[in-house]
Amino acid sequence: MPTWADRAFLGAGLVGAVLFPATFLIYGAFRPGYNPWSQPISDLALGTGGQIQIANFITYGILTALSAFGWRASLVPGQAAGAYPMLKFITGLALIATGIFHQGMMHNVVSYTSLTATVSGMFVIARRLHQEPGWRGWATYAGISAVLMMGFLAVFGRLTSHGSGGFLEKLATLTGVLFTILLTCRVLSRGGLVATDGQRNLSH
Repeated sequence: MPTWADRAFLGAGLVGAVLFPATFLIYGAFRPGYNPWSQPISDLALGTGGQIQIANFITYGILTALSAFGWRASLVPGQAAGAYPMLKFITGLALIATGIFHQGMMHNVVSYTSLTATVSGMFVIARRLHQEPGWRGWATYAGISAVLMMGFLAVFGRLTSHGSGGFLEKLATLTGVLFTILLTCRVLSRGGLVATDGQRNLSH
């Protein structure tokens, strides 16, 4: 059963999921020379003032990695108790690396690693939630969010250097963080637990 520390780890991930988009949206709206519609989030890490977005990547990465410990405690025992926290941890490490390597080939590698782990995590948790009474609607939401995120990223890949590429990347990112925020709030409101097989058996 999750302890107060486990709930704190989940809360860390929640804080990160709120602060990360708030920071890049507000900073991007006011930074001179930056076009939120066409430019990707990582462009905010370049040039004068880039330290703000670098810190944003690293902070979000640390908080996301910490949340993995809370997810582990919330999902044990059962499916995804290992895979989902692992994917959260990988996402966090990749985000930290995105802040460190904020341009060039290495940046692309760690950035796509983060996005791939996020989408994979949605599919993994969707399978677990589908098995839980009272959570099947959330399973559908997880699957839809994963598909939408992939779609936005696919189009972004074609419009990276022009058009609305930056907007589509932000839509993909916001889809992922919104899912994280809502699911985490739901889990925390229920005591930090997704019902386990043992709990269901006791309720019958």
